[in-house]
This record gives sequence, C-alpha cells and structure tokens, in this order.
Amino acid sequence: MRRSPRYFSQWGDLACNHAVIERREDPATLHDWGADGYASGAEYRRWSLNTCGIACLQSVLSDLGHPEQPKAALLRRAVATGALVPQDDGGIDGMFYRPFVEWVRADYGIEAVVRGVLEVDELSSHVASGDWYVIASVSSEIRWPDRRPSRRGGHLVLVHDIRDGHLVFHNPSGLGATAADARCAPERFAQFFAGRGIIVRRSS
Repeated sequence: MRRSPRYFSQWGDLACNHAVIERREDPATLHDWGADGYASGAEYRRWSLNTCGIACLQSVLSDLGHPEQPKAALLRRAVATGALVPQDDGGIDGMFYRPFVEWVRADYGIEAVVRGVLEVDELSSHVASGDWYVIASVSSEIRWPDRRPSRRGGHLVLVHDIRDGHLVFHNPSGLGATAADARCAPERFAQFFAGRGIIVRRSS
C-alpha cells in the first residue's frame, strides 16, 4: 500500500475542524496561529477559511521532501503570484489554477497541469498510476458523503491513492473519517466533483 502524504488541516490543527464546523467555536482560541506565521488572530481567522488549496500544497511539499514552511508564508507567496487574491471586503478569491501551477513550478520545480475538464475516470487513472496527485475541486459537503450535495466545487481536496476501488484523499476541512485518508467510491465522488482540478506529479 502506498504511503499517505502527511495531512494538513486548513485551520492548522485537525482538532479545529470539528470545533469550527460543528460547534462554531473560534479557532483562534484553540490553535497556536503564531506558529503558522500569522501576525494576529484576526489574520488567521480570515485566511483559515480559504486555505484548503494551501493545505493540499503542504501535503504535497511534505511528501516530496521539501522543508516545511509556515502556512502564512505560503499564503504570502500565493498572493504575490496571483494564486489567491484578497478583497477589500475581507473575502478571498482563488485558488486560481494557472498562477498556482506557475508558482509551484518556479519555487519547487514541481510539474503540475491545469485540467479545466476532468472526468472522474481520468482522475482515477492518474492517481492509480502512482505518478500523480490530483488537487480536485469538490463541494465542501463531501465531509458528509451520505448527504445529497447542494452544489459541486468550491473546495479543494488532495486525491492521493486508490484503495479497494475507492478514491483516497485528504480533505483539509473533513470531519473524522472524512479528513485524513478519506475514502469515497468514484461514482459517489462524482456527485461532489466539479470536473476540474490540478494534476501534480509525484516527483520533483
């Protein structure tokens, strides 16, 4: 069985996932946001809602042997390269795929390809080959796989393996078994999947 990449929560601590999503607690009172490089709790709160793609990248970088960087440092690079765009109203636009791909190639020598149209079967083939990860756009509701999703896309997960016919992925905002090494049958995954993503080579 292929070794799983390290899991990263978008809040910096898996324990925060339940606290934020199910209990509506303030993650800034639960997590040492300073260790993640944030200047303040307010900065952490703002960005932690929009770091699913950065958490996926952290898993990739760790798996490929790159030195760990604070999440806020990666966010600053994402903004500098146009992969994430902060708005005046406090919102965040992105992850923008093409700037992201250019960034990881320039900074880390990682080969990545944007796929604006990507079928689940093709995604599965890439992952099954052992040569690629897929950062896939899904509904955040995939944390509740037995529910009917209200939308597709809007959230990013890292698909890194196939086991017993199921896609295996890290969900930065997952709950329990739907966080690290979450499993989902391809046909069920397709109900949450927006049909697009980034294919990332598993070597650098």
